[in-house]
Amino acid sequence: MTKSDSFLDTNEEGQKWPSFTLSEDEFEKCYQVALRLVARREYSSYKLRRKLDEKKFQSDTIEDAITRLTQFNFLNDKRYAEHKIAYYLRKGQSFSNIKNLIAFKHQIQITDLDITQVEKDLGISHVSVIYQLAEKALHKYASKYSGPELPRKIANFLVRRGVDYQQAWDHAQKQAKSNYSSHESAFD
Repeated sequence: MTKSDSFLDTNEEGQKWPSFTLSEDEFEKCYQVALRLVARREYSSYKLRRKLDEKKFQSDTIEDAITRLTQFNFLNDKRYAEHKIAYYLRKGQSFSNIKNLIAFKHQIQITDLDITQVEKDLGISHVSVIYQLAEKALHKYASKYSGPELPRKIANFLVRRGVDYQQAWDHAQKQAKSNYSSHESAFD
């Protein structure tokens, strides 16, 4: 029996399965490899396609396997994007950096609304993340720099993570002042 004979039936939603021209063994092997990969961790369809391509499967077979995984919700780009948004938010990336990273690395287009929803789901705010990053920068640079150089270093650290310059400068000045006042009180 060929692949095209065995998979022309419809699924539960009444949609026809993709028509296959390759042997059933070829498809089944590709599908099983893909299934094992997505069972271990989340993949975007782009990343999975690249992974299966590295394993020398034919592009038609890869597309058919991805279609099947998507139909069974084993592969879901929206879910994958939400995981990546959460990861980048925890790392302190800005909205624009998150959108660019996910678009470039994972070939998924997201909006500010998607990021805001994940923020809400995680119970974090972008301002608190910026504050934590400013504290991290303070600990990194406080022993090496003082005076006006310290807030500049903190601000540059924040800007490299995509924080708006004015917001970065405001947080940097607050952190530098708190560092100065804590050192001042230690000597009293």
